[in-house]
Amino acid sequence: MMIVTSVLRRLAAALAVLMVVAGVMLAFAPGARADGLPTMTVVNGIPAQPLDLYVNGALLLARSAPGAVSRPLIFPPGTYDVALAPSGEPADSAIVEDAHVDIVRGRNISVVAHPTAGGRRVLSTYFDDAGPAGPGLARLIVRHTAVAPAVDVRADGKPVLAGLTNPRELKAEVPAGTVTVDAVFAGTGTVVLGPAPVRLIEGVTTIVYAMGSTSTGTMSLVVTTAGEVPAGVPAGTGGLARTGVGVWWYLFVATGLVLTTAGALTLIARRRTAG
Repeated sequence: MMIVTSVLRRLAAALAVLMVVAGVMLAFAPGARADGLPTMTVVNGIPAQPLDLYVNGALLLARSAPGAVSRPLIFPPGTYDVALAPSGEPADSAIVEDAHVDIVRGRNISVVAHPTAGGRRVLSTYFDDAGPAGPGLARLIVRHTAVAPAVDVRADGKPVLAGLTNPRELKAEVPAGTVTVDAVFAGTGTVVLGPAPVRLIEGVTTIVYAMGSTSTGTMSLVVTTAGEVPAGVPAGTGGLARTGVGVWWYLFVATGLVLTTAGALTLIARRRTAG
């Protein structure tokens, strides 16, 4: 019975990894955008620390450099264990981890590894609001992930977001165009970050991360956009694109095999116990 239980546990673990791998395959599958599945973007905001990304124990991204933003990774809705470990280290060496990251249909998220204002490493999750902005406007989201006190964010010298603290985010709809963005200590004119040009596209959400540390003089801006999911790549699909069979078909078959095996082992165990 103990042997069967051990096998069942391994099968369950294999199924969890299978779900993660299916998500990554979906990210590269043709027609991924049309599926409307939620995405997770991973950001390394830990200064001077390359990281490896593990989801449910499976290595998905290796050697993510400080300040790097991943492409959106597509996952079936569910709850995932997300961990980031120093590059080359196993999942159990993670320096930040959240075993309950919820991925919900219709809500794309960003998961950011970063220090708190006091320097403690954490993993923060943000909703990537990619809804349409008003005519002639762009949505600007600024996320404070730096070792720094509260800041005010300015565009072309004019305050647009005030009192932003780590790990909060603030958002505003602003006129589209290229603006010069900087941040000052809240309530002052002392520039702590920037200035830097940021292109704000009409109808598009631009996300700006404040990263680094004021004490070490390493503050920087990392700019990305939300809602842009690559539709796929022309090669590297392992034949899936040529067969006309979706990734979900393979996932269904593999899941069926795992569950069938688990059911058979359970039945054998019950018969042995009854006997």
